[in-house]
Amino acid sequence: MTGSDNNDNQYTASLKITNGPAQYFPNLDVFAVPVVSEAELVNTTLRENINSKGTSWYAAGYKLLFTVAGDDNNLIRCDPDSYQAPPANPAIGDQGDLAVLTCPTSGTKAVLTWRLDAGDTEDEAKFVIMETRTIGPDFESSEENRYIIDKAGNVKGIEISVKRATGEELDLSGDRQ
Repeated sequence: MTGSDNNDNQYTASLKITNGPAQYFPNLDVFAVPVVSEAELVNTTLRENINSKGTSWYAAGYKLLFTVAGDDNNLIRCDPDSYQAPPANPAIGDQGDLAVLTCPTSGTKAVLTWRLDAGDTEDEAKFVIMETRTIGPDFESSEENRYIIDKAGNVKGIEISVKRATGEELDLSGDRQ
């Protein structure tokens, strides 16, 4: 992916999402599958790298158990107050709530929603996940991930927009590799 921020910095980025093997959680008496997201963001203007990793654990029926995300020095666990998987076959224009996550160690709450937008061509759609984070009553950040998919549901590309309370804005896009 490539992109820029509102301070004229240029970026390259990569995002890798993989499913791991199921693991047993004895305290919950459940098997869960980890979905691991690894991201690398390189500010090519300032020559700075940011790496992050997140893992969401899902039990049968796409039940979200918890997430852990951050960098190697700062991992934050978030637990769902509510979670509803999107329908298997949504139509263009459909939308809904996805999750409300509470992250006790950081004091953060994240509200996630989804929607299915028309794509830029007749053969595409955009599956959009919007996340808004607050600390207490205060806005911290928002992130919108738009997965460009074909009619079979295969991901062809991604567009990401991030806005922070500090006024920083970042936009990235790229095709699936």
